Amino acid sequence: MGTNNIKVPAIFLDRDGTVIFDKNYLSSPDQVKLYSYAADSIKKLHAAGFKVIIVTNQSGIARGVFTEEKLQKVHKKFVSLLKKAGAKVDAIYYCPHINDSCDCRKPKPGMVLKAAKDFNIDLKKSYTIGDSVRDYLLGYNSGGKGILILTGHGKKQQTKIAQEKIKPMAVCKTLREAVSLIIKNEKKTKLIIALTTIAFILFPLFCFAQNNVDIFNKSHSWTRVGKYKLPTNEKLTYIIKWNSRDLGEAILETGDFKSVGGRKAYNVRLSVATNPFLNSLFNLNAEFESLFDEESKTSFEFKSKIKQNGHVSEEVIMFNPIEETYELRTVEEVRRGQTSRHAQDILSAICSLRSLALKPGDVYNLKVHLGQSSYPLRLKVLRKEKIRIRLGEFNCFVVAPTLEGNSKDLGLNGRMSIWIVDNKKKQPCYFKLESQIGLIIAELESIATL
Repeated sequence: MGTNNIKVPAIFLDRDGTVIFDKNYLSSPDQVKLYSYAADSIKKLHAAGFKVIIVTNQSGIARGVFTEEKLQKVHKKFVSLLKKAGAKVDAIYYCPHINDSCDCRKPKPGMVLKAAKDFNIDLKKSYTIGDSVRDYLLGYNSGGKGILILTGHGKKQQTKIAQEKIKPMAVCKTLREAVSLIIKNEKKTKLIIALTTIAFILFPLFCFAQNNVDIFNKSHSWTRVGKYKLPTNEKLTYIIKWNSRDLGEAILETGDFKSVGGRKAYNVRLSVATNPFLNSLFNLNAEFESLFDEESKTSFEFKSKIKQNGHVSEEVIMFNPIEETYELRTVEEVRRGQTSRHAQDILSAICSLRSLALKPGDVYNLKVHLGQSSYPLRLKVLRKEKIRIRLGEFNCFVVAPTLEGNSKDLGLNGRMSIWIVDNKKKQPCYFKLESQIGLIIAELESIATL
């Protein structure tokens, strides 16, 4: 049960026809059968930071079809099957009544409101999923959103949507599809919020990972990238603003060289923190660290630790440039796969700009690994321009980054610009993002030696 003031989002799942097969007044544990994707879907919701709660109408009790004791045995079997598959639900609420005279029979919000009190749930950020119009209406009646799925009675129920004033957020084929949609939407929402505080690290928020690095074969061909060496033992401090209001601070540090598998590697760290006045609305502390090859700028390792509104996420990715593989580790799982040759994380990719002899019209195409996939990052040098910031006046190159194949969904194409000082150190001194929530900038405030 909730024991602090931090509210959490939840997914309220119908039971029959959504997580398990509908058996019409299911009354025996032997009848309980999970959909093949149910446990995995629930695990993904937990990994995304949601509570997962079952809310189910069980009028069979009032009708005399089965007793509450039998229902408890059914739920015991249900929980046992989920546990065997490595999943769990946080609670099960049921309405035993036969008509709508109570306040808990769906689509009335009684069960959801009780769960919200028990678990300190933020209903505005919550969803309901089920195979009935009642299920998606429950979401809206309790202040959240609702999704109709087409398993169970869903296909028949879909024909009733036209009769309702309120429409579902979406109609999905299965629970798995609904969960994928929610997680995708949550990533968009979190990214937009994060952009208000970390304009120039919007891409790294999708690059979490962790692990150890193998010894690399020295016979591997390492292609040199860039004319200039990156400065080491450097600390750049930025002030982040949204529509002229200070939101937080970011610090970009390039430490001394490290040895990774016998290779000389840059060690770059980025930390971000919101201002205290935002804490009641949105609190973010994030740390990112990239180890990448001094010569080729190829990534070896990328780490992240993000504390957002009380939720901590620690993830890491390891790259093996020789075998062109990666290993992605989170608290919940370890995944391995192939990546592109000379793959980079987004932090090493942006830092690579500082090693290049830039000139207007140049276009640089890099491969950036995000999550379990690689995407082309296109960096175009638009022009040279003089800019005045609090640290002084600088002649700069203006560069526009575009993450192909991913940024289209996020609505970021062509809307971010980076000003890089025209000198050998190539410090990024100004970042600007024209987002759907306004103008976000990050301005270089100080340069120091570590």
